[in-house]
Amino acid sequence: MGKIKILNDIDGGYGYPVGTILPIDKLFKDFRESNDCDDEFYKYLCGIPIPHAVDAIAEKWGLDYEFV
Repeated sequence: MGKIKILNDIDGGYGYPVGTILPIDKLFKDFRESNDCDDEFYKYLCGIPIPHAVDAIAEKWGLDYEFV
């Protein structure tokens, strides 16, 4: 599925230190288990291309990242 590198966690609330290399499936798992995700939104994420889903999660959580 790929990995991302966390460049900034704007509010610091998700425990991803800057520079962390995070597998995308771990990002999805963490998001799924968070209070920010409901079933409808998760189904939406699973139905769009991965880069767009990662963008949606990053926007919701205030993460800056790059694919690695």
